[in-house]
Amino acid sequence: MEVLIGALVGGLLSFLGTFYAHKWNMEKEREQWDRQQKAEADKSLKEESKLAKMHLLEAYTNAIHYLTRYVTEHFRPINREDDEVDPMSPEEETQHFLDSKKNKRLYYLETQKYLLHLSLFIQDIDKSDLKTFEEFFNSFVGEMEDLDAWEFRNFLVRLVKDDRRLKGGVTSFSLSGLPNSLPPKPVANEIG
Repeated sequence: MEVLIGALVGGLLSFLGTFYAHKWNMEKEREQWDRQQKAEADKSLKEESKLAKMHLLEAYTNAIHYLTRYVTEHFRPINREDDEVDPMSPEEETQHFLDSKKNKRLYYLETQKYLLHLSLFIQDIDKSDLKTFEEFFNSFVGEMEDLDAWEFRNFLVRLVKDDRRLKGGVTSFSLSGLPNSLPPKPVANEIG
């Protein structure tokens, strides 16, 4: 009988030991799984944040690029006397003028596209900046004077540099290849 009681106690203790070891292992696996799920969610959130920053930066960059091209398109020199190239014939001047108008229209449409894209992201900025953006945007969608468009471009440059959402983890903003100031308007033989 003592042997039977000893076997029962030993079996019970063995069962309890196995049960608690299994329960402890299951809790450890669950904690590890929870940590892994949290790490994957954090990684996904970081990737989404980085992607959103890249889209925002792309919207700013393209809006500024096309707005700059829009404003500076008609500043291309036309048959200026101090040019080293041969003067244009009247037909070439006319074609140049038509090309310039066509390009300006293309830059206008591209600018509109990226400003609309940017307007989706712009809601998180300071209220006074948001109001200024909306005023510039509304006047650009109408017919904006080139100097106003240039002010809009400079406003966007300031916004992109001050935008806290672009701090860290995104390629820096660059305006390389774009003018920092308006060139002088052509004066000689301007078609307009």
